[in-house]
This record gives sequence, structure tokens and C-alpha cells, in this order.
Amino acid sequence: MKKPTVVGMSFNDVLELSWRNLKGNATRTLLTMLGIIIGVASTIAVVSVGSAGRAQVDGELARFGINRFWIYASTHRGGAPWGELTWEDALYLRKKIPEAEAICPAVYHGAKISAHGRSLGVEAVGTDGAIQEAENLRLKSGRFLNDEDLTLNRRVAVIQERTANKLFSGDPLGQKISMYRLTFTVVGIEADAELSIGDSGVERIYLPVTAFDQMFGTDRVDEISLTASSGHEIDSLGKRALEALNQKHNTESGFKSLNLAKEKQQADHILDIFSTVISAIAAVSLIVGGIGIMNVMLVTVKERKQEIGIRKALGATDGQILTQFLSESMLIALLACVLGVLCGVGMTALCGELLGIRAAVTPPVMVFSVVFSAGIGLFFGIYPSSKAARLDPVDALREE
Repeated sequence: MKKPTVVGMSFNDVLELSWRNLKGNATRTLLTMLGIIIGVASTIAVVSVGSAGRAQVDGELARFGINRFWIYASTHRGGAPWGELTWEDALYLRKKIPEAEAICPAVYHGAKISAHGRSLGVEAVGTDGAIQEAENLRLKSGRFLNDEDLTLNRRVAVIQERTANKLFSGDPLGQKISMYRLTFTVVGIEADAELSIGDSGVERIYLPVTAFDQMFGTDRVDEISLTASSGHEIDSLGKRALEALNQKHNTESGFKSLNLAKEKQQADHILDIFSTVISAIAAVSLIVGGIGIMNVMLVTVKERKQEIGIRKALGATDGQILTQFLSESMLIALLACVLGVLCGVGMTALCGELLGIRAAVTPPVMVFSVVFSAGIGLFFGIYPSSKAARLDPVDALREE
């Protein structure tokens, strides 16, 4: 098949001539491309960072369980508790709602632990074995808390891997830790996980809630969480749990709740608003860039009227003239797209570094940018190219 020609010129020659014309007005060409460069770079950065941010939020919520429901004691206006949650309340809910995957009590308190002359500030968590399933905790070695630890009031502890590295030089299992003049035996090591968004980085030590009660002189827990198994609605289970606790404590509104599904909806809503606003700005930049291409091509047509007249006098058709000028318009758009993609990749990497998230540009985003930019060049290049094609050769040759 023969390649299209413009008065004996191959299509490659047309592209080469277009490139030469753009190089001859490099400053004007660059300024023309600026709007598209900004639009493409912004689009890529917004889509990539937005997707990474959404994945990060989903990952953080999944870490604690999106299908999880927290119950807390309500408070008076003065801040005093309306009622109190206890470990017995968690046991009561396990009987009332056996279909829940995990029902986990937890109480928190800052503490200072020491071993072998080394000390460390931690967050002590009084709980039971259900927290391992509820929070997807992974063990590096040893075991987690079990029912016997609670019923026998054992003073045992599960510590984090980084805590063990700071306190012990050898195997920490079976080693003793002192806390508030009590001694606890290390029975398990939790594998370190990456710090999450908003994570304070404070290390945790997990204790049986009964031993925690003895140490701090309270049988209160800060929260009880329910995790729904597959096939069960967490909202329905949470509502039943609240009703059961209110009935047990003979109150109508003694407890409040929190559901991460609502938090996820709010986070997604905020990300959607952010992406929409920035994408709208990027779209405006692309349209402005397209208008800039059209204006520059109109100026180019006016400057090259004699060239057009000569080519038409030598036999060039309207379609061939249209092709030549349209190729210049699309070449500007595609060059701007390439620069925009490079800037977008750089912006994505920079934003990911500043925000502490793993943001990367995916191939579909780059393909979309190239196709969209080519479309911009085609759409806004049609009018000036058709104007060039319709020029009367006699009138064009009279231009000085």
C-alpha cells in the first residue's frame, strides 16, 4: 500500500516538515504546549495519588476490619461515664450474639516496662485472645493470650517485635518484664507491621484483661468491638449488641457506637470531592491548551499563505494541505502530552514521598492521557487546518 503524500512527499516527510516548523518557533511552541502539559501532569498526579490514597485508607480500615463495630460507654454532660463496660459484658455478648466472628474487650493505659536494666514507655492493652483475630495481628513466635490466662489470672504478656529488640539481646520468649512492680512472662512476639496513617508509633504490650485489672485496680474496659463473619451485616449485629447491653444495664442510652463503614464512606467522599475539583482544574487547563493550539495554528496558516499557494499551484489537494497542518497540531499536542506524562510521574513520586503513601502511575492512566491529548490536537486543529485547505491559491500567492 502506498503511503499518503503531499505533492510527492511521504507521510514521514510531512511529519519531518511539521517537526522542522515547530523547532523554528520553539518558544512559541513551548508556550502553546504549556496548558496541555499542566493539564496532563495534573490529571496523572491526581488520579495516581487519589488511587493510592484510597487504597491506603482502605488498607488502614481493613487492618482493623471494615466489618467491625465498636461500643463505648456514654457520658454525662460533665464527662462522667453514664455506665461502664466490663469483661463480663463481652462474655455476655458472646452468649447473646454467637454468630459474631469476634467479640473483643480492650482497655488501654500508658505504662513503663523494664527488663535487664532497660526501660521503655509503651501502651498497655488489657484484652483477651479475640483481639488477635479482630485486628489481624500476626505472631512472629510464641503464642497469643488464651482463655486459661484469664481464668487462672496468669501474668503473661505478648510484646511487639521492635519492643523485644530494644529490651532483650537473645530470645525474649520466657523472659520476665517488670511493670508497676509486677512481673510478667513473655509468651508471644507480635510481628512488626508498617506504621499506618495517624499511627503515633507507640509500642504496645498485650496483657490478659484480668491481670490488667489487678495491676490498675479496675474491672472496666474502654471498648468492646464486634467483628461480623461473612454473611452477617455488622450494623444489624451492632444494633443487637447495643440493645442487649442497654437491657443488661437497665438503661436506654448508656452506650454509644462507632462503625468504620461510615468512616470509609466519609473518607471516600472527601477523596471524591478532592479528585473532582482537581480534575476539573486539569480539564480547564487542557481546554485552554487546546484553544492555544488553535490560535497558534491560525497564526501559522496566516504566516504560510504563500507556501500553501505554491503547493496548491503544484497540485496539492485540499486533503493533503489539511493533513499537513493537522499533523502539526497533533504533534504539538502529543509532544505536550509526553512532557506532561514526565511531569506527572515526577509529581506523583513527589506527592507520594511527601504524603508517605505508595503512589505510582499505572499504564491505563498514561494511555488515556496520550489518547486524550491526541484528541485535543485533532479537535482544535481541525478549524485552522480546514481554513488552510480552503485557501484560494491565487489569493495565497498574492500574500507578501
